[in-house]
Amino acid sequence: MTVDEAQAMFADFNRYGGDVYLVDPPPNDDPFFLDLADSFEVVRVAPHAGDSGGADFWVLWRAAGYENQSQVHLLKIVETWKGDDGALFLREENGRVTKIARTQNPAKWRQWTAYKKQHAEQYSQAEADTRAQAVQDANTWR
Repeated sequence: MTVDEAQAMFADFNRYGGDVYLVDPPPNDDPFFLDLADSFEVVRVAPHAGDSGGADFWVLWRAAGYENQSQVHLLKIVETWKGDDGALFLREENGRVTKIARTQNPAKWRQWTAYKKQHAEQYSQAEADTRAQAVQDANTWR
């Protein structure tokens, strides 16, 4: 798996908005809503040894309205699968499962993206800063 292949899993959520839920332990009939996500960015891929073709990857997700580190999350993903409804499930190395689904509040998504566009310089810098920190953290992850 390449960074581009991993990133492709998040394309629709980055384009149309994604709601992030905690589903722990699976299967949970009542996932806990965490936040509307601004974006998902794969910052590192580590292929498994051998010819398995599998890989772990690190994804940075920023909550809508992010301006500080508390609204930015880096996850090490060891398994993914798609739900029947198109949701993407991510299993972290600690076993926790995160669900990403198309946002149930497209008006809030449009409002957020318009605000972010109006403040593009501020968010461009925040995005670069959080990306740099995430790459550093992913590369030194133990």
